[in-house]
Amino acid sequence: MAAKTQAQQKDALHPRPSGGESVRLLTTLDAVWSAIRAAHADVPPVVLLTAPGERSQRKIGHFWALKWQHRTEGNLHEVVLVAEYLNRTASDVLEVLLHEAAHACNFVRGIKDCSANQYHNRAFRKTAEELGLHVEQMGHYGFAHTSLTEETEKRWSEQIALLGREIQVFRRWNRTGKLGVQTPNRRNLRCSCACGFLIRVSRTTLNQTEIQCGRCRKRFVEG
Repeated sequence: MAAKTQAQQKDALHPRPSGGESVRLLTTLDAVWSAIRAAHADVPPVVLLTAPGERSQRKIGHFWALKWQHRTEGNLHEVVLVAEYLNRTASDVLEVLLHEAAHACNFVRGIKDCSANQYHNRAFRKTAEELGLHVEQMGHYGFAHTSLTEETEKRWSEQIALLGREIQVFRRWNRTGKLGVQTPNRRNLRCSCACGFLIRVSRTTLNQTEIQCGRCRKRFVEG
């Protein structure tokens, strides 16, 4: 029998979901959510989706309680990741999942942690910190700014590696011009942060340094 190629050996160690990029993406997100649930008993099962976003909303993801109904097993919650933000680092994606998991956990516990205008209160901060997030205030959104601690990055290194390996697609923000054709009208790249602010910068600069937003503390990335 012929020896396995290096690619075959890699696939054996890190199998990829079959069925195309959409299946690969959702299977990966579901696997990470399942790992979060295994570590935190009050995090419930959810319907995980990616969906188009709007820059004006500045949302990276959301948790919506009891949005779905199973035909035989009752209600299910919804967690959505904004598809345009999937171009961020694997650590950023994990941070969004943990952020929404904190909301989901609080709902199960009967704790109100967020108002209708998206003000995140101290109850959200407490649960988010329980799940390993560093929490800071973010203007009128309250304790909404979350990030991974060094300890959390180490704890979830396997899942971060999985996200980085398997998420290879993200949705572009709407642009003018013909569908499917990039029509940049300037030499510099258009880059955005998690808030939705836009800057233009040369590719050389973007490759050689990291530009961070002073408001959301996320780096500017092309798109």
